[in-house]
Amino acid sequence: MKKLNNRLENKFKQLREHNEKALAAFLMGGDPEFNVSLALCEAAIEGGADILEIGVPFSDPLADGPVNQKAARRALDKGINVNHILDMAEHLRGKYKNMPIVLLLYFNTIFQFGVPAFKEKAISKGVDGLIIPDLPLEEKELLAKEEDISEPIFVDLLATTTEEKRMENLAKKARGFIYCVSQAGVTGMRENISPEIFSTLQRLRKFTSTPLLVGFGISHPEQARHISKEADGVIIGSVLVKEIENNEQNFERLPLLVRSKVKEFKEAIS
Repeated sequence: MKKLNNRLENKFKQLREHNEKALAAFLMGGDPEFNVSLALCEAAIEGGADILEIGVPFSDPLADGPVNQKAARRALDKGINVNHILDMAEHLRGKYKNMPIVLLLYFNTIFQFGVPAFKEKAISKGVDGLIIPDLPLEEKELLAKEEDISEPIFVDLLATTTEEKRMENLAKKARGFIYCVSQAGVTGMRENISPEIFSTLQRLRKFTSTPLLVGFGISHPEQARHISKEADGVIIGSVLVKEIENNEQNFERLPLLVRSKVKEFKEAIS
C-alpha cells in the first residue's frame, strides 16, 4: 500500500526544489514553563527553523547530555507531562499549518500512555514525526507496520558505528529523514565534530534518497555550514537550550535570543 506524504516529507520536497538545506531546532517542551516554552517554539519557527523538534521531558533521558537533562528536570518540576506537550503541538499546528512538528521522547512514555492511544492522539494534535532514542530498529514494529500509511512518521537514528548491513536495512525502510548522530555519546555542545560523520553520510547515500540530518554536538554556525555541505541539513538543540539555562531569571529576553540564534544557524546553511 502506498504511503502518504506528510508535512515532514513535503517540507523536504520543497527544500530540495529550492536547493536549500534543512534546519531542525530542538527545544525541551515546558522548559522553563509552559507559556514561555510555547513562545520559544514560536520564536524558533519565526527565526527560520524548517522543522520544530519538541522534547517530551523524561526522568531518565539516556541519550541526553547535561544541558538537556537539566531542561527536562526544570520542565518536570513545573509538572509538565506528555499531555502538555501534545497540547503545545496542537496550539502550534493551529498557528503554523504547514510546519513539521516532531516529538523526541522515550518509549516508556508511549508505553505508559498506551501505544494505540498515543498514536491516535499524536495524529489528532498535528504531530508529524516521532524520534524515540531508546527504540531499536528491531522493535520499531511495536509502533509502525510496513503497511501503515498513517502519520506520524517514526524517524530512525543512526550512529557512525553502525555496521553496513544494519545501515542498509534501516536506510531502505526510513521515512521523513534519518537522524545521523555525529559521534558516540550523548547530546551536548562540542567544539569539534568527528570527521567520521562524513564517511557515514557517504555510506548511507548508497542505500537511500531519504534526507540525512546530522545532530548531537553542533554548537557553532560554522560547524553547521561545514556539515551541511554533505548532509541535507542539521539539528541544533543544546545550543538553544543553553540560552534558557543562562537566562532562567530573565524570561522576557528568551524569545529574542532563541529567534536570533536560529536565524544565525539558518543563514549559515543557506
